[in-house]
Amino acid sequence: MATAREFQGDAWQPRAKGKGEAVKLVRMFAQGLLLLVIVASSHARGEDFDGTTTQLARFAAVYERALASGVALAEDQQKIGYFEGFVIGVYFSHAWPCMVNRTSTFAQAFGIVAKYLRENPERWDRQSGRAVQEALEHGFGCLAK
Repeated sequence: MATAREFQGDAWQPRAKGKGEAVKLVRMFAQGLLLLVIVASSHARGEDFDGTTTQLARFAAVYERALASGVALAEDQQKIGYFEGFVIGVYFSHAWPCMVNRTSTFAQAFGIVAKYLRENPERWDRQSGRAVQEALEHGFGCLAK
């Protein structure tokens, strides 16, 4: 029988004050992500992420379902982790000039991407990193919709 855990969106908000502080935050994030990977890999094997946008959209739907219900089933936690980790990776690997004076939480980024994938299935044939980048660009107002 599946066990459940409380599930709430991420409320972490980057507050980098300078280049040194930003490096510390990135290091802390990388260490936390490594811990997440180690913990996830120690649990029963689920569906591995194959890198397709179609699969990322399925994982995003699992994320939205868990967020709406407040509970993530054990068999869904790995899918949610893949979705969140991928979005965070794209988020940190791109410069967002439209966000120079704004801050956002990871939960906002997850919500933006999940909604974009749900509402734009015609984009599922794109490379998954590009689809996430498009979602964030539209969500943060970098591009006209």
